[in-house]
Amino acid sequence: MITHAFQRYRVAFYIFTSVLRNYKHKIAFPNAPLRHSDKLCRREFSPVFSQWIPIFGLIYAASPTQNDRSPLKKATKQLLEEADELFNAFHYEDTYKLLKDYKDSDDVEALWRICRALYNHSKEELDTKIKKALVVEAFIIIKRALALNDNHFATHKWYAILLDAHASYAGIKARINELLNVKNHMVRAAELNPKDATTLYMLGSWCFSIADMPWYQRKIASTLFATPPSSSYEEALKYFIKAEEVDPNFYSLNLLMLGKTYLRLKDKERAIHYLKLTTAYPAKTDEDMQAKKEAAEILKSIKE
Repeated sequence: MITHAFQRYRVAFYIFTSVLRNYKHKIAFPNAPLRHSDKLCRREFSPVFSQWIPIFGLIYAASPTQNDRSPLKKATKQLLEEADELFNAFHYEDTYKLLKDYKDSDDVEALWRICRALYNHSKEELDTKIKKALVVEAFIIIKRALALNDNHFATHKWYAILLDAHASYAGIKARINELLNVKNHMVRAAELNPKDATTLYMLGSWCFSIADMPWYQRKIASTLFATPPSSSYEEALKYFIKAEEVDPNFYSLNLLMLGKTYLRLKDKERAIHYLKLTTAYPAKTDEDMQAKKEAAEILKSIKE
């Protein structure tokens, strides 16, 4: 084995010195024919090059520049439609597998859908390490998608979602520190596509969470911001109602949040109306089941 290693070293050294000599020769005599030593080097050691060149290729490919990606590689409309169908059927992992070949491309339409699939997959994952890894991967991809096109509503929408999810792994202080950035990207997404109900729901949830923030979180916020983020239940209600107008009955959590917001505003009649709609919502996901359960518990507490 030592002899073999020494032989490989000797071969590598010979190649290097031969190429160097030929390079110097070509500089001194630019019109001269190829030197014999260089011909010999190519002929005798071509098997060695055939083994090493792929390795160099892998090293180069592992560190792509922006120009090394495939900006012309675009997912077809049919493929994107298939991905949407899989996602809407709650097959998040299959959606990712269908689009994963595009995650290093410059195709924003594929990139944000990959992030959407990864995030929703993470919500179903029980292993905390895998859950975090999925969020981190999605966050890296959506940052690049946003850099590629900051006038696309979905890149802002999913950047907001993943910024909050990613910050949550760094603790409550880090999450609060990103509050305004999260809202700014949601607002931009709503400006670019005012008909997207889930973005409006997200904005309502943001406003509700700020208005409903417990004292210890307010204290953290006051240390991070000269003027801490502020909102109100009225502002939250405006977004929840708008989301329902854009797409009626689209999301169990929007109905639940309408009920909770009206309850905070002391409008018991409307609160009960939306809480009952939540309990009657056809559950398709664990999220729906949790929303129905919470609505039922709130209704029970109101009656008591």
